[in-house]
This record gives sequence, C-alpha cells and structure tokens, in this order.
Amino acid sequence: MSRTIEFFYDLMSPYSHLANWRLPGVAKRSAAVVVPRPVSLPELLVLSGNQHPAELESKRDYMRRDLDALGRYYGIPMEWPEQWPVNSSRAMAALALLEGGAQQELANELFSAIWDRGENIADPDCLLALLGDSLWQQSDSDEARQRLNENTREAYERGAFGVPSCFAGERLFFGNERLFLLQMHLNG
Repeated sequence: MSRTIEFFYDLMSPYSHLANWRLPGVAKRSAAVVVPRPVSLPELLVLSGNQHPAELESKRDYMRRDLDALGRYYGIPMEWPEQWPVNSSRAMAALALLEGGAQQELANELFSAIWDRGENIADPDCLLALLGDSLWQQSDSDEARQRLNENTREAYERGAFGVPSCFAGERLFFGNERLFLLQMHLNG
C-alpha cells in the first residue's frame, strides 16, 4: 500500500484550498507524505469533458453556501475573492517550477492570499509581490507552462476530472469530502 498522497490541485478551486489545509493531518494520521502536483483546472475540465461549477448558477450558489459552512466546520478561513473564478494560470505555472517544501510553502501563501484575504492573484502587481521578481519572470516561460501541462495531462490520464484529486498509488480520491476515505485506504 502506497504511503504517498499525490495532491493534484489548482489555486482557483476553493475545495483545493480546504484540502490543502486538511491533507497534512490526513498524512500524519496515515504515516504518509503529501506530494503536491499543480495542474490547470480549466485544461483538466476540457480534457475530461467536465464543466466548471461557476458555469452553472445553481451549482455556483450552492458551492458558496457549502464552502462557507465547510470552512466554519474545519476552522479554515474562507474569504471569497471579488473575482471568481480567478485566473490562476501564471501562479500555477510558477508552482510547477518548484518542488517539495518550496512548492508547498508558496502554495500555502497563494491559497491564503486568495481564500483568506480575497486577493486577486490574476493582477500582475499582486502576483509579482507574492512570487518575487525571479520566479515571476520564470513563471512566464515555456518550461513552466510545459511542466504544468504535463502534470495536467498525467492527472487526466490517471482518471482525474477535477480538483482536488488525490492519488494513493493509482487509486483516485476526488474532492475534499473524500479525504476520510483516503485516510481509511492508507490505514488499510
């Protein structure tokens, strides 16, 4: 049984925000390691033929109520950004250039910027301040886009159709609300 949790996510996803803060506890209770894998949710939706929740008014309205309640339940701040869905493509490309603790640290900061403070990371000045000059420049490179596209394609080929998608080995657990099943699976 795999003791690695691959966490495919996009910053634009509020459910990925919740999963990002809950996964360390799941990993600790399962003696597992979380490996974050940034993807492009819009591209993953195209590949899988899925639809973004924001495209359906009733689903969008439900999501807001659901996420506000889940945030309160888990004690995770949820401040909806004015612009949602937010264009996270450049931030996700930046994350794809990083690995391990550096990637997780930046992902935590970017999730907090969007979902705790309501910042618009699609605004170049905002994202530049969060990434710093060097990573800002690198995030617009072919290499950054290629890495993000490779992660997205891999997620799709393994069966993902949205985010958050977690894999334990080849077993997919979709959604923040399935993390308890992931933990049960890991603990056998």
